[in-house]
Amino acid sequence: MTQNKELTKTLETLHLALKNYKSEEALDEKSIQLIEKINQDMKDINDAHTEGNTLQPIALDESIVHFEQSHPTLTGILREIADLLNKSGI
Repeated sequence: MTQNKELTKTLETLHLALKNYKSEEALDEKSIQLIEKINQDMKDINDAHTEGNTLQPIALDESIVHFEQSHPTLTGILREIADLLNKSGI
């Protein structure tokens, strides 16, 4: 599987996992903002990659630290994304 396909599949997994965290009761305001920023970063990275450019996922590292204790499954998915982006040179 190519890295782009693997990244797309992992992003799909992230989106499915985020559906489980939609309830505002499950996430505080900072968590909701980080998830929104991750979604925007991933969209921007995808758009830039399509155009042959690269962008850094600004919210990803911060989100990994923020969710590490409270949402380990989400943290694992975010780490997979970070690893795939790193392997892709992003």
